[in-house]
Amino acid sequence: MSIRAVFLDLDGTTVDTEARNRRAIEQESSKAGYDIKPTDWEFLAGQGDGIIWQKIAAIKPEIMNTFGTAASFEAACLRAKFERIAEVKKIDETGDAIKLFRENALDIVAAVSNSTGPEAKASLKQAGYSTSDFDFCLFRDDIERMGLRAKPSPDPYLEAMRMANERLKAKADAAGEKFVPLTPEECLVLEDSRTGVRSGLAARMNVIQMTDETPALESADAAQCLKDGGHYFPVRRTGLVEQCRDLIPAMAMA
Repeated sequence: MSIRAVFLDLDGTTVDTEARNRRAIEQESSKAGYDIKPTDWEFLAGQGDGIIWQKIAAIKPEIMNTFGTAASFEAACLRAKFERIAEVKKIDETGDAIKLFRENALDIVAAVSNSTGPEAKASLKQAGYSTSDFDFCLFRDDIERMGLRAKPSPDPYLEAMRMANERLKAKADAAGEKFVPLTPEECLVLEDSRTGVRSGLAARMNVIQMTDETPALESADAAQCLKDGGHYFPVRRTGLVEQCRDLIPAMAMA
């Protein structure tokens, strides 16, 4: 397996925001009369807040009496998240993996998130990162402006690969070298939610799921996601760096 690019999810993968995000969303949902149950997060995790509003509205339409639109719910959740920004932490294991990727000179290390730019940038700053720590960042508002679909669609990761190829071609042209396009088989995705995992696998990429907060895909679900290609590796955070070393042979001696 030859990996040239790594695309990292942010919430729950690179920055520890899941507990903060869930408390904020639960708080706003409760105001509208719907108490989110722990089991609800199996289908809500990894979704943008607007999508969460849609899913809750399908179960309890009364939410629209308090939040008439997805945008109003999203704005309320964002305010609640900013109020809890001190709860955001860096995920050290992912930080170690990013360091490993950089030390081994992977072509591209980029962030791909279902969060909006303002939310994601605030979380990165609180965790000690900045957008300059990545070759590029692709946020949900960027994805929507392009007319693309958010995760679990493959669109975000396919667009990330297109953006990576654009940068690699410019670099090759500037050096007078032959440009070799990046393929899905050469891309590694780091995710935590099933939503994100499905997005990466639908793009036929190799996906590591960190299963500390969200269970791994069921066998039948994984088999369905893998029918068109890609590879799936569920691990705990403590096993992340070792799994990355296994997948990228050049890292074995790092």
